[in-house]
Amino acid sequence: MNMYSLMQEKQNLTMKEIENSFGGNICRCTGYRPILDSFKSFAKDAPTSLIDKCIDIEELSSICLRTDENCSENCKSSCNKKSGADLEDERCSVLRLSLDDGSNWFRLTALREIFEVFNMIDDENYMLVGGNTAYGVYRPTSKVMYYIDVKGIRELSFANVYGSMLVMGANLTLSAAMEYFESISSNPNFAYAKQLAKHIDWVANVPVRNTGTIAGNLMIKHQHREFPSDIFLILETIGATLTIVDSYGVETNVGLIEFLHTKMHKKVITKIILPARRSPNYYFKTYKVMPRAQNAHAYVNAGFLFKLHDKDKFRVLERPRIVIGGINPDFFHAVKTEDYLSGKQLLDLAVIQEALSILEKEVKPDHVLPDASPQYRRGVAVSLLYKFILSLFPDALSPKIRSGGEVFERPVSTASQDFDTDESLWPVNKPMPKLEAYIQCSGEAQYTNDMHSIPGELFAAIVIAKKGPAESFTLDAKAALKMPGVYGFYSAKDIPGHNDFMSPRPAPDAGFTGEEIFASKRILFNGQALGVILAESQPIALQAAEMVNVQYLGVKKPVLQLTDIVDKQMTDRIVEIMRVDATDKKDNVKHHISGRYMVEEQYHYTMETQTCVCVPSDEGLNVYSSTQNATSTLWTVADALNIKEHMINVVVKRIGGGYGAKLTRSPQFAAICALGAHISQRAVRLVLTIETNMRAVGKRNSAIIDYQIIRCDILEDAGRSLNPQVDVGQVEGAYVMGLGYYLTEQIVFDPDSGKLLTDRTWTYKPPGAKDIPIDFRVTLLKNAGNPGGVFRSKATGEPALNLSVNVTFAIRRALESARKDAGLTQQWFTLKNPLTCERVWLEGSTSIKDMII
Repeated sequence: MNMYSLMQEKQNLTMKEIENSFGGNICRCTGYRPILDSFKSFAKDAPTSLIDKCIDIEELSSICLRTDENCSENCKSSCNKKSGADLEDERCSVLRLSLDDGSNWFRLTALREIFEVFNMIDDENYMLVGGNTAYGVYRPTSKVMYYIDVKGIRELSFANVYGSMLVMGANLTLSAAMEYFESISSNPNFAYAKQLAKHIDWVANVPVRNTGTIAGNLMIKHQHREFPSDIFLILETIGATLTIVDSYGVETNVGLIEFLHTKMHKKVITKIILPARRSPNYYFKTYKVMPRAQNAHAYVNAGFLFKLHDKDKFRVLERPRIVIGGINPDFFHAVKTEDYLSGKQLLDLAVIQEALSILEKEVKPDHVLPDASPQYRRGVAVSLLYKFILSLFPDALSPKIRSGGEVFERPVSTASQDFDTDESLWPVNKPMPKLEAYIQCSGEAQYTNDMHSIPGELFAAIVIAKKGPAESFTLDAKAALKMPGVYGFYSAKDIPGHNDFMSPRPAPDAGFTGEEIFASKRILFNGQALGVILAESQPIALQAAEMVNVQYLGVKKPVLQLTDIVDKQMTDRIVEIMRVDATDKKDNVKHHISGRYMVEEQYHYTMETQTCVCVPSDEGLNVYSSTQNATSTLWTVADALNIKEHMINVVVKRIGGGYGAKLTRSPQFAAICALGAHISQRAVRLVLTIETNMRAVGKRNSAIIDYQIIRCDILEDAGRSLNPQVDVGQVEGAYVMGLGYYLTEQIVFDPDSGKLLTDRTWTYKPPGAKDIPIDFRVTLLKNAGNPGGVFRSKATGEPALNLSVNVTFAIRRALESARKDAGLTQQWFTLKNPLTCERVWLEGSTSIKDMII
């Protein structure tokens, strides 16, 4: 869908444009490479080798799915015929829709109509909707009764230059603003617009920028001061002002900071006004440091605007503007640093280091988990000022120092795959797409939640513990049960059979038996399932689940670090799966190496959360579960409901990602769903929200390895691959998952309550399409048939994840070099996974004394 929209929007795309357009797509399986290759084959600069390798699924049919005409079978670019209604060209009066939840939707076409609606709604809660509702960033705290759709108001969507001002409609989308900034940057008065466009490209992703608006972004900042808005930062740096209109038609012009203190009830931002800053006297740069290349909010972002005399050692001619975000909700300008630098010469090293020292003292970051540490954010702010200064006069610097002022520009990625294939054995050993590939790409593949609605169907929502561990607890669902549309609430006492989803029968590992479906007496952890709400719709079920009152008794501070659990010998939380003792000990060992290696947790991050649909039948119960273990699901449901196994029919069509997350965890949620269906004798659908899924479901287990090493060699191969194309995909996907594990996927808990704080895409960052290797080469070991395997093959699966450990070696080498430059003589330093930007920077021992020219 993303690619289709992109091709409808613009013809003659380049590979760079296409690769840049998938920052909003997260894929856990493929490692992105085959996806990018397929779509880049549509680019005007795609090499023939790439075009020949990829097939357009629409060419598999004799009828073009875009035009309903005979396909020429040579369709390498988008058809010109558009499909669907063109909303931009519609002309209509005010449209009002009454929604099922009691709220109202207005679609407007003129600015005056906004105020007409304001007059109708008194003081009830409303939202102006330009592109979307910002739900992905902040969940609403109160019900919105009136949605006012303003994207059809042309008075708010324009851009033009009037004399010495650049004026833009506040409802211009970020993509439209980027395009206009690029076009106007040839004007010397607004050459800085090119940097504005470049920075907006770092905001979210292309689909979000296509719908999100300037005013919408600023209003998020207005409502949530801690929001690290890039739009606010770049506009404040350049000195923009906003035009705000109230319900009486009175216009007021305010600066960005004044806007944050302006009451905006029944007021509208109509225009953004940017001043002329004629080059080459003005130097304008902005920066954003974030966990991954795209689609992430900043650790720290910064903007610098200086008017300089380049013939006088870059003397600062007027008060500079230094704006830094990600520090604390009330910090905007580095006022003391701005004061100091006024009139100073930036080519003077003493001036630079004094300015950096002032900034270091001036910046006082707060610390609200899961944000990065104050030490890191302060250090990055100082480093960015230094980076900006170095960018001003690169020719006056040595190559090594000059590199500090440069911004890395990622080239378009390339890839190659090298493997053996023996045609005499085909279809065994033949490289070909997996059987489901076409229906998955076309959206025809059905998953559990794609099942059609069932008459009388109920929706389930899990009630989870928000504190833990606790010695005991009580549940009170009276308020939830009074809500219209709520059918019932069930907990451990309502389970007719065994309250255990790790069945006592043969399981993946006997060491993991004995986990409750619902907590019965004690709460073991924050996020443990306590009960389930059944309701007529999912929104009602989710709202009711939040209204179940839980009283926690005997709450203890959680022990969250595995090192503490092991060191304190908390035997009730340790299961020894296996012990391997040395079979031979030498007495001539010269070097004894010992230490501890910590394997951190990782969220599986399946695109489909834990999902199940249960439908009562005249023979028992049909359980449609997204599970990797149908047998354990059958056993668990039968034992929980205390019914015979032959009365249960477990159906698994396909799963939307597993990686083990749906091996031992899915039976729990199948049992919960089945309990609801069994009691109500109605179909029940359970689909966990991503937050509940991440809080309630275990991650890849952390582990500690206390080691003594003499030597270790690792070799992995695929034997004679059954399907080299699939095996290459397994290797690529596992490797990129490993990059996330080693670099970006940090799991953070609240140290007091044990709550998982990185519980959705806003805070948990698996790799994106532009985080994969720039040159991604995969080779399967040749002439390596496995005599003990089926057709001499070997399993690939996820073991290739271990290959990505090489990125930690590369980072260690880089840090060793940086630490040597900083004068550190210590030979060894410990790196803790994941090696986030914060951890790498802190280990680099960056210091102001080393910031020289």
